[in-house]
Amino acid sequence: MARGARAWARVVAALLLLLGAALLPAPAPAPLTTRASFPRTRPRALARLLADFSAHARLYPQLGEWTVEEESGNYSAWRYSVAYRCGARCAGRAAVLALDEHAAAPRHAPPPRYRVLVAHRSCTHVPLLGWPLFCEWWETETVVEEGAGGAQLWERAAGSCGALQRMRGCAARLRAQRDDHLRRLRALLAEGRGAA
Repeated sequence: MARGARAWARVVAALLLLLGAALLPAPAPAPLTTRASFPRTRPRALARLLADFSAHARLYPQLGEWTVEEESGNYSAWRYSVAYRCGARCAGRAAVLALDEHAAAPRHAPPPRYRVLVAHRSCTHVPLLGWPLFCEWWETETVVEEGAGGAQLWERAAGSCGALQRMRGCAARLRAQRDDHLRRLRALLAEGRGAA
């Protein structure tokens, strides 16, 4: 009987150790840098598409219903934050800042340059419980400029994945997410949005 109790205690201790390790924050992988060309696309149209959260629902199919929580802007900057659903047990928040660096520049300025910063944080909870929460975040800084025959995009992405995704590799997951983002963005533009 004592042997069974000790075996059970080891199983419980191992489960608690695994749960504790899962709840510890994972170190974020190194930021990823991406460069891409979008021929026959106006830089302004590409930047607006990246800054428009209604387009994010098409870029990220896991995003469900969303609402704008706050918004402000002027002739050269637009800032807003949204709350969204990303599944039955998942909720998130995103903040977007879009800057038209050309609008605030002197009259004889260099070609237009647009900067879009997006920060997402989403959390999933265990079924039937509100705790523990498994959260992940990612942030992107995207610069869009004129390029040869269209728009040039430069993106720096950083993030941290949740406990369950850590087993598959956080950096690989972030790279796959950003590659999928570019693929979906190209598909949206091919539908005629933003073409010159």
